[in-house]
Amino acid sequence: WAGICDLVRRTLSEAAIASRDVAAMTVTGQRQAGAFLDTGGDALYVGPNLDLRAVFEGAAIDDQLGDQVYSTTGHSPSFLFAPAKARWLREHRPDDFTFVASTVTLADWLAFKLTGQLASEPALAGEAGLLDVSSRSWCSALLADLGVPSNDHVPLLQAGSVLGEVTEDASATTGLQAGTPVAVAGPDTQCGLLGMGLVAPGQAGVVAGWSAPA
Repeated sequence: WAGICDLVRRTLSEAAIASRDVAAMTVTGQRQAGAFLDTGGDALYVGPNLDLRAVFEGAAIDDQLGDQVYSTTGHSPSFLFAPAKARWLREHRPDDFTFVASTVTLADWLAFKLTGQLASEPALAGEAGLLDVSSRSWCSALLADLGVPSNDHVPLLQAGSVLGEVTEDASATTGLQAGTPVAVAGPDTQCGLLGMGLVAPGQAGVVAGWSAPA
């Protein structure tokens, strides 16, 4: 969070943009990056998609419930996704795991830090392995089978909707003006394609980073 705040301040400074001229903010994020939060919203774990410590836990999930995981979430192998990382946390840091109340994406967590409002976006939640893709709702039954706390209390908001406003605390650390609207955004690759102006059927683009989705 301190690193993000520093980047926001540097961006405003180097681009010579006054905080009052920022019309709105949004946050996207790596699709398999996530955060486990306690009931107060404090982070027990925040990790990027490069955190592959849950390889063995993911393999165990696939051996146990692989067909159910894939038919529900549309994703495999499990070691990349939030439920496997939750199982790693449960097995290696059980004291922290007992306090997990919400499992969200990195973008959700950053938006929460800006606004104090916790929500998720369906495409991001789906890319984290937390969504029932047939109903576009939290995969609560699967999470229960995997021993992961329910996310039913976390609203799923469509990209483009307003989550909240930059709080006074976030303003003090980021340099953004308090009250600046913060909108909900989807995953990094989809937002990257939007930024390139690829919005019509038949257009194609490649976003190359940690991976290179086409």
